[in-house]
Amino acid sequence: FLFMKVNFISLLLLTLTCWIFDVPAITIISQNLQCGQAQIHERVGRLVEHVMTLKADVLALQEVCSDESLDVALLMKQQLMQHGFEVKFFDRLFTHLGYEHFEEELVIFSRLDVDEATKGYLPYSPLRRGYLAIHIGQNWYVNTHLTHESEASTLRFQQMEFLAKKYSGQSAIILGDFNAGPKERESQAFLGHKYHPYFPGPTWPSRAPLHSYDGFWCNFLPPLPPTTHLLEDIGSDHLGITLNFL
Repeated sequence: FLFMKVNFISLLLLTLTCWIFDVPAITIISQNLQCGQAQIHERVGRLVEHVMTLKADVLALQEVCSDESLDVALLMKQQLMQHGFEVKFFDRLFTHLGYEHFEEELVIFSRLDVDEATKGYLPYSPLRRGYLAIHIGQNWYVNTHLTHESEASTLRFQQMEFLAKKYSGQSAIILGDFNAGPKERESQAFLGHKYHPYFPGPTWPSRAPLHSYDGFWCNFLPPLPPTTHLLEDIGSDHLGITLNFL
C-alpha cells in the first residue's frame, strides 16, 4: 500500500511538472483599437506605454483600421520597436471595410519565438470576421473579433463553436473582442467544449463600462490560475485587457 501511495504521489508530481512546463511565464495584452484615425497616434502611444510597463510578450489587436493616409499596423510596429520591444513576429489579417472606408484588420505581435502561425476566416458573419493564431511553446494563442450586432447571438455561438472545435485536442487560449461575456448564452459554445473564461471585468463602453466583451477562453487548467487586469483607457471605445501566467 505504501509503495502504491508513493507511486501515486510521484505520478501526481510528474503531472503537475508537465502542466507547469506547458504553461511558460507569459504576459498577453489584447486591445480593440477602435476604427477611425481621430487621435490614433495618441491611442497607439498610450498602448505602447502599457506594453512596455507590463513587459508584455504578445500584443493582440482587433479593429485596426488603416486607409491611404496611414497604415496603423505599421505605425504600431514602428512605435513598439522604437521603445525597445523586439518584434520577433508580426502578422495581420484583413477582414472587411470598416465604415465602408477603412481596411479593418486583426494584428498580432510577439517578442517570443513563434513556432507556427495560422489565420483564416470565421463562418456565419454578415461582415467577414477572422482569427489570427500563433503557436508558442506548447500553446496556441488565437486572436479574434466576433460579429457585433446585438441580435447576432446565434451567429456568435456558431463562430465560437467553430473556434472551440478547431483547437480541441490542443492547448489553446482564444482571446480578443467576443462582443459577448462569459454569462451570455452564446458562450455556451466554449463552455460546452470545456473552455474556462478569464474576463477581468466590463470593457465596453470604455468611459462607463457595462459589458464584459473582451476576454480570454482557455481550454486547459494551469497549475496556478492566470491573473487578468483591465488596462487604463487609451482613448478607444474598449478597455484593453491583460492576462499573465507567472
